[in-house]
Amino acid sequence: MNFGSNQRDLRRPTSRVSFNVSGRLSSRKPVQPEKPVLDVSHPIVLVADANPEDAELIRTIAANEGCEVHLWGQVKGLINRIREVKPFVLFLDKDMKDVELFSLSKQIRQQNVALVLQGQFTVQNDIIMAARMGVGNILIRPLAQETVAPKIVQALAQAKETFKRAVEFKPAVNEFSHLSIAQRLNYLMEQTKEVQSLPQTTSRIMQLCNLQTSNAEEIAKAAKLDPAISAMLLKRASSVMYGANAPITSVRDAVVRMGHRTVRSMVMLMSTYKLTEGREKSFVFNRLGAWIHGLAVGVIAEELARRARIRNAEDDFLAGVLHDFGKLICDDHLHEQYMNVIRMAQEARVPLRDMELQSLGLSHEQIGYHVFCRWKLPPPICEAIAHHHDRELLSKPEPTQEEQMAGFVQAADQIAKALLIGDSGDGYAMPMGGGAWDRFGLPLSEAREFVRNAIGKVEEFTAWLNIPPDRTGLIRPAPMTQQWVGLLEEGEPDRLLELFLLHMGFQVFHVRDQAKLEGMPAAVIYDFRQGTPSAEGLDPRWFSPAVRHIALTERTAEKPSFIPKAAVMLAGNLDYMDLLQHVRDIHP
Repeated sequence: MNFGSNQRDLRRPTSRVSFNVSGRLSSRKPVQPEKPVLDVSHPIVLVADANPEDAELIRTIAANEGCEVHLWGQVKGLINRIREVKPFVLFLDKDMKDVELFSLSKQIRQQNVALVLQGQFTVQNDIIMAARMGVGNILIRPLAQETVAPKIVQALAQAKETFKRAVEFKPAVNEFSHLSIAQRLNYLMEQTKEVQSLPQTTSRIMQLCNLQTSNAEEIAKAAKLDPAISAMLLKRASSVMYGANAPITSVRDAVVRMGHRTVRSMVMLMSTYKLTEGREKSFVFNRLGAWIHGLAVGVIAEELARRARIRNAEDDFLAGVLHDFGKLICDDHLHEQYMNVIRMAQEARVPLRDMELQSLGLSHEQIGYHVFCRWKLPPPICEAIAHHHDRELLSKPEPTQEEQMAGFVQAADQIAKALLIGDSGDGYAMPMGGGAWDRFGLPLSEAREFVRNAIGKVEEFTAWLNIPPDRTGLIRPAPMTQQWVGLLEEGEPDRLLELFLLHMGFQVFHVRDQAKLEGMPAAVIYDFRQGTPSAEGLDPRWFSPAVRHIALTERTAEKPSFIPKAAVMLAGNLDYMDLLQHVRDIHP
């Protein structure tokens, strides 16, 4: 399959060492973390907590671990106190007065201090946000001696390891620099032999589902060897999605009702979930969150394919579910290096895939492609996974089947990130213009209902697998309010940004389209990522303290003079989790 002369073919060996996001040779040097200035041989701990009982509990446990502990009960002067004490880890009460985690966590990281948060974490997204801010671990209140002591000991050990890795870490590309991309992949495949073969039951079902000559009886016979798979198929086939008037009691009837492709997708979904279940290895990478993100991408990609009247949309679902599977492999078998890659990507505010290529010389979609080829998944699905980051596929006039599927998966990936579903390792959703949006037959007027249905299906899947709702972190569409948010931008509108705001319950208008709005907007967002919009058409009343001003800029962009000094500046790639924090401030 030809993706154009500027696209790499992952099946062919190449001698290139480092690639940028488009696959071309990159001259950028790998970004390495600064060597920490602190010494963990004399471990000093700083506890910043306004709650005396919690502070004393942490102090006692840390002291028993041989640490010298200092207490600090306020935010004011905290950074100066860090410079004086030189701790290797800070326990910070996030619920203290005047804590602004975005700016404070950045200042703390600049001091080369590992950060542990304690406080109320009401939803999964709060935990994901903490991880993205560089937090090393969390302690959820109320803190009780018997439950929190092991977590504090673990947090101290992890903090020491963080510094050890920061000192010793060298990007893996140095180790692989003499190898071609194909040789690097072969090296990694040798290290991950156990992931190259599916469980016997799953493998047999996949094989039968891929054969046109197999029948429902054969597939059901294989499924019955795994009670969990049998139960899942029966539950799925009995759902209202299939119009079932009565529960299905036969696995064979379930296979007949759903069809081979759907059975294949359901079995693979369960198998990949088992790889994440109870196997969180660090606070940095959320394996369950990554799986939920993949599930959401699968659901959205399938729905986009159906709207575009694509046959066998079930294949788009499977490609979406598996599109980031390479990240789980890296977490399993390049764990220490991959955690540093994630940290560096967060610090540099670049997409995780860019840092993978820069530091490891490999990307997650390359790794996933080769694993799935060995699993003998249908070639179109493997190709779609391999190319789901190829941006030009969204605008290609006559895409092939594989290109079309890759385009659906890519669009679904961006939508899932903008809706904050799961955790892909970064939250950077690249803008999709109106042309790409219209291609899927999804006008913005119908997008809110589309999102509601997609989230409902994700909830349905997680319920079947008995995942508690509080672990999914799903944000359901907020009720529409009378608050308006104006968008001032150059070029084609960012439909993802509009979708995000609609999802949060805001009315959205473009400043040039509706400059004389009767009511005051809740916020005005200035999008400088495609140029600098002019102030023409702005209502002077909008510059009152009642209006929140948010500026989205490139890292090097300067703020134009007409933006109020109080504007929130989100520089660099737009992380929708960052944006959520500021949107929450303006929501009623």
